[in-house]
Amino acid sequence: MDNTMRDKIAEIIVADVEWHTDNAVPWQGMQAADAIIAALPDMIAPLVWVEKRNDYWHAKGTNYQVAPNGGGKWRVRLGNRIIFKSRLSRCDAQATANTHYRDAGMAAFGVTE
Repeated sequence: MDNTMRDKIAEIIVADVEWHTDNAVPWQGMQAADAIIAALPDMIAPLVWVEKRNDYWHAKGTNYQVAPNGGGKWRVRLGNRIIFKSRLSRCDAQATANTHYRDAGMAAFGVTE
């Protein structure tokens, strides 16, 4: 059997249903696993931004930073590395950082879109 997150969740659901009813169907476990995995991205809380100084923003508890990049554009940094340049606004840069953060969290489970 595969060791994907989907397979593991489905296995747990089927085993639990079998334990309670002796009437489990594997495809129902897969459907439930798909629904759980689909809900996970929305469960990752968005980053909370605080202004450190003069339009340099930091996401609490992370290494994400948003700052002006010159010419009215904004950049997103993760630690000391610029990961996105030329965002149109601070809000756009923060939304980009939030998406990156969410996608990295999902990738940790082996889920990529």
